[in-house]
Parts: sequence; C-alpha cells; structure tokens
Amino acid sequence: MDAPKWLKDRELSFKRTGKLNLSLANVHDLSVIGKRKTMKELNISNCCLETINGLYTQPNLKTFIADNSELSSLINFNAIKSVTNLSMKNTPVSKMNNYFLALCIIFGEKLNVIDGKKVSQSIKSKANEYPPYVGELLCKGWELVYPPPSDDEFITICEEYGIQFEPTQETEEPSQPIESSDFQTDIENYLNRHREMCDKMQANFDTLKSHFTLPYDLTFEGRLRLLLETHGYAFDNDLPMEQQLEKTVLDLVS
Repeated sequence: MDAPKWLKDRELSFKRTGKLNLSLANVHDLSVIGKRKTMKELNISNCCLETINGLYTQPNLKTFIADNSELSSLINFNAIKSVTNLSMKNTPVSKMNNYFLALCIIFGEKLNVIDGKKVSQSIKSKANEYPPYVGELLCKGWELVYPPPSDDEFITICEEYGIQFEPTQETEEPSQPIESSDFQTDIENYLNRHREMCDKMQANFDTLKSHFTLPYDLTFEGRLRLLLETHGYAFDNDLPMEQQLEKTVLDLVS
C-alpha cells in the first residue's frame, strides 16, 4: 500500500535528519509510519490525533513532541519508551492529574525533560514508589492516583486492564550496628558466665581431688593434668598445655 501524501512529503527530510515532522499534517493513523530504527525524533504537534494507538515500537526514538495536539491519553506510550525528552504542551493529556508522575513511571529514570522542564528528583522518587507493572497499566489507559493503591486494590485494577499482578517484595531492613552499650553488656555477660564456669570447675576439681592423692609439689596445671590423665584423658606435649586443659575442663562442665 502506498504511503499517504502527508508522509511522502516528509520522507526526504527524515532520511537526512532522522526527524519525522508531521506537525499540522492530516494524520489519522500512525501505523503507516511503521517501525523505524533510525528515527530520533517524532513531532505530531497540531494534529487531531487523540492517542498514539497503532504506532509501532520505535526503539531509538529520543524526542517526542505533540504540542497543541488532541492527545488525551497515554495509551500505547510503551511504543516510545526510549524517549528522554517529551513535550505535550497545551494538550488534554497534559491537564490530567499526576501528569509528570505518570510519565516518569512509564519512561523511568532516563526521562530528563517534560514540556521543556527538567524532571525533578522528587518526582522520580515518587515514581519509584510504584511497582513496575503500573507503567503497563498507564499505557492501557488507567489514570494514575497518588499515593499508590494497596496490593489488594492493584489486584482488582490489574484484572480490569488485563495486566499480570506482581506482589510487592518487601526489602529486608539493613542490619543495625551493635550499640556500644549493648556490646559492653554482652562482654559483662560473657565474663559472668566465665566466672560461673570457673567456680564450677573448682568445685568439680575439689570433689575429684578428695578421691585421689596428688603430689603437692606440682603446679596447679600439673596436678590438673595428672588428675585428668588418671581418668583417661591424653594430652600432646607439642601443643600448648594450658589451652588443652582449658578445653578439656570446659567440655566436662559445659
């Protein structure tokens, strides 16, 4: 099928610049444009189009202009999701509630300019409050509300527009550093436990000592080792004796 005259008249300029200027053209169907990988800018200002429904996905489009047109919804705006600069001044859609926010949700962080104004970080932060599928809802014709609806409300909305609902994933709270006071408490608790274990060790040692005669010319470490060896415990002379004895006694009383 031959391209309409309004498109043919603008093809030469498009091939030279990558910009398709359809301003004031009698455009009724954007599907005739087809998919154009070299299109950088699309201008449909002053046209009677109410939506861009029918427009094929334009993968490398960076600028979309529709000033003074009849655009009244964001239906099919996923076809121009690569856009970073967008202008729809003096249009019905620019008067909708949460206009800037809705566009930020659809286009994401890469959208820098709307109607000649730089997109603020506060608007982008608000956009991040919505789950990813909300962009699809907007491109199906849902009108954005703020603050975001609950998951239960989104389930109903997604069913209405034929979009798959995805539950909101809760992010784990980052672990908090231990306060110095808590750390001191933990140390005190460990020291108290150590004292209790030492008292228990001494009591058990005294009980065992009463049943055996040990040479008193040995150190406490030597006498403890001898006592334990009489009960079948073996020790390695090549390893630190104090650590071996401590581990053995802790195993006995813990």
